[in-house]
Amino acid sequence: MFLRAEQSGLKLAIIGRIAALVLMGIWLIGTRADDPARALGYVLVLSLFAALGVAHYALCKEHGTSLLLSATTANALPEAKLIAVGNIAVRGFAEPVTVFSVRTDDGGD
Repeated sequence: MFLRAEQSGLKLAIIGRIAALVLMGIWLIGTRADDPARALGYVLVLSLFAALGVAHYALCKEHGTSLLLSATTANALPEAKLIAVGNIAVRGFAEPVTVFSVRTDDGGD
């Protein structure tokens, strides 16, 4: 349930980011690009930002959400579908902290 809402929010953020980049690109090219080389540079940079946003969404959809939990906290969440990814040491914290990936069986979006 929560992960479905997170995926929907990420999808909306990606659409908003791409729309903002398109509008900003039109404005930059229309007002700042005196020559075609500069216009092409603007298009390339804005395309890179759009691609990073799409890659972020794809990675979150593929690997789920990452959580940092202590073993005690993870054991207190038996209904969660947690997949241990690795351990990290946190200074000042006696118990090791495990990085978990959260998965759902509801198909994502």
